Amino acid sequence: MTKEENYLKHKKETVIRIIDHYNKNHTKKDKCNLVQDRNNFDLDQTFCSSEHCIHCGECCQSFPCVFSPNDFLDIKNIDYMLNILNTGLVCVGFNKAHFIIRPRGLKDKDAFGIQTGAYTTNGNRCLLLGKNGCLLNANYRPSEELLYYLDANQYDHHVLYDEDSYIEDYWEYRDIIYELMGKYKTVFNQSDVTKLLDERIKIIDSFYKDDETIITERAKQLIKAING
Repeated sequence: MTKEENYLKHKKETVIRIIDHYNKNHTKKDKCNLVQDRNNFDLDQTFCSSEHCIHCGECCQSFPCVFSPNDFLDIKNIDYMLNILNTGLVCVGFNKAHFIIRPRGLKDKDAFGIQTGAYTTNGNRCLLLGKNGCLLNANYRPSEELLYYLDANQYDHHVLYDEDSYIEDYWEYRDIIYELMGKYKTVFNQSDVTKLLDERIKIIDSFYKDDETIITERAKQLIKAING
């Protein structure tokens, strides 16, 4: 099994586990039916890959989604996690004073991301948002992003993996992430991240082009780091 195949197996199991936990705590009317065939479950068929989501992007323009700690092969492996942070596309952030890990937003100019929340990250557009949706392959997107769920009316949506769920999941790793933050702060490449953000902002603000080459190439580095 290749590193990519190993990670994909791990990621599918993670997402299915989140859906199962959600369904266990909701009535039949509110259950999610994404996982009907567990053996052939396709992460690319989740809501964030739908035309509805691609042509909207409103959530991603406001704030980056959050990774589950289990989106990573081994969040306890500091070197593995440092390689992921060193791509510049991912950061340690905070939500309700709890550590989380998420893609970097355009306002996340320091080693650590700004506070997450409806009143603190509006306008913190995700660095990975492109003109046709997320620039990261669906297999590697944060579980929160994958699990936005479209209601029966095909208009409203809600989040299966909400902030209470991921804060609970991150709680047991708080000491690990604190250690990770300490080590990352000593190797944080401020100039690289500043250049990445400034270039992205300049392109987004341009009326003439939206060149996604830089982020797309960096996303390949992120995928390689996540695969381990």
